[in-house]
Amino acid sequence: MVVDVAGKSNTVSKVQLMGMEVTTSLNNTLTGTIILDKATGIIREKTMTTESNGTNEGMGGSTPITSKTVIVTKVSVGK
Repeated sequence: MVVDVAGKSNTVSKVQLMGMEVTTSLNNTLTGTIILDKATGIIREKTMTTESNGTNEGMGGSTPITSKTVIVTKVSVGK
């Protein structure tokens, strides 16, 4: 059985860097699939992709940020 996953989130973090506040704001989009063994309900494989876009603002400037993270988890039965 295959389950599609999707979601969105926003992240804002503030840190002190050399005595000045730096704010990072990100818009995140998550997509993925989960493959389940229908008979047991055990997850066989999970793939999640997170794409983020935003800005890093501080010290009088703004820097754009983009990132993409892909995590693949596979479960196998030992013999």
